[in-house]
Amino acid sequence: LTCALSAYGAASGETIVLECEQFRNLGGWSIDSQFIDEMGSSYLLAHGLGHPVADATTTFEVKKAGRYNVYVRTKNWVYKWLPQGRGKADGAGAFKLSVNGVKLSNLLGWQGKGEWLWVKADDVTLKAGVNTVAICDVNGFDGRCDAICFSTDIATASDAIRQNNRTIEQSNNQTISKDLVVVGGGIA
Repeated sequence: LTCALSAYGAASGETIVLECEQFRNLGGWSIDSQFIDEMGSSYLLAHGLGHPVADATTTFEVKKAGRYNVYVRTKNWVYKWLPQGRGKADGAGAFKLSVNGVKLSNLLGWQGKGEWLWVKADDVTLKAGVNTVAICDVNGFDGRCDAICFSTDIATASDAIRQNNRTIEQSNNQTISKDLVVVGGGIA
């Protein structure tokens, strides 16, 4: 597989969870670790300074072809600055998903009140074998995407989402020797 994933199986359905920071091609998205203490992992961030960044893409394997519910873990980071009770669906943080070259209809990244949450992205038909997914930035203003869940069964998806398994093996580990190591030298 070209993307680290967790598969949850049950008699009633099949569920696949993709960790976005493990995508093969990050495009213009970057890995951000700002909320690890809050939500348990790093995530992808589209920081394009007002210009949409290139799509983050990967492939994943599906054992059983069929209709899948698609959920995305994201955060509406501008909620506290919006007028009470109003949100802007195409505002800062907005993005879409594309599955097997077809852009899903729902706009993501603007739901919720500033917390990390799972949002229903759409339903898709996946083929048995290799499928592709892309995270498509809308406006370059810090869209955030942590994980994507594909499930044939809502109950199984709920279990996978609740567990939100974070045990991913890194396949590109390297050991290097240096005289100076700087840790945490990001924008913050």
